[in-house]
Amino acid sequence: MYSAVAVGSLLAAGLSGPLGGVRRQGLAVVVSIVLWGGAIAGFGLAHDIALGLALLALAGAADMVSAILRNAILNVATPDEMRGRLQGVFLVVVTGGPRLGDLEAGSVAAVTSPAFSVISGGLAGIGCLLLVTAAVPALIRYDAKAALAQARERSSQPPASAAAASAPHDRTEAPVVPRPSGGTSRDTLDPSA
Repeated sequence: MYSAVAVGSLLAAGLSGPLGGVRRQGLAVVVSIVLWGGAIAGFGLAHDIALGLALLALAGAADMVSAILRNAILNVATPDEMRGRLQGVFLVVVTGGPRLGDLEAGSVAAVTSPAFSVISGGLAGIGCLLLVTAAVPALIRYDAKAALAQARERSSQPPASAAAASAPHDRTEAPVVPRPSGGTSRDTLDPSA
């Protein structure tokens, strides 16, 4: 059963080429997560092993599609100077989120039953998604084509530090050397040193 999710993920990844043409990526992420939650809840209701395996494979495929599109959105919508930080947060969520889900599923199963735990977990995922989309409606409206145009426009504008460097300097002023940390402190080269 564990491998059924991986098989679905592998199939979705192998067939993911057309995802590059999806313009409404935010809506596609939402649909993928609803499919994932529905497949998990359906697995909890399934009494046939073949149906259960198919639902787990569907959940894996939906999760992979969601992951591919979320990564695309993150890379396009995030300004260059913030991308590393947000990739770090993304990695923490992707790594830690499933473990928290395992804790929730095990705790609920211990108090109720494994079937109830799986069904409620899938439905809770959909419920949380609805809360997030209500709080951040821009996710559903996210348009990949418009976001790509905005990203290109952002990257064509010179950074503020480049504009300052090209401005004429007073020759009596020592040159400014930016600190590697990118902080606001500045060192000056002292020609007398």
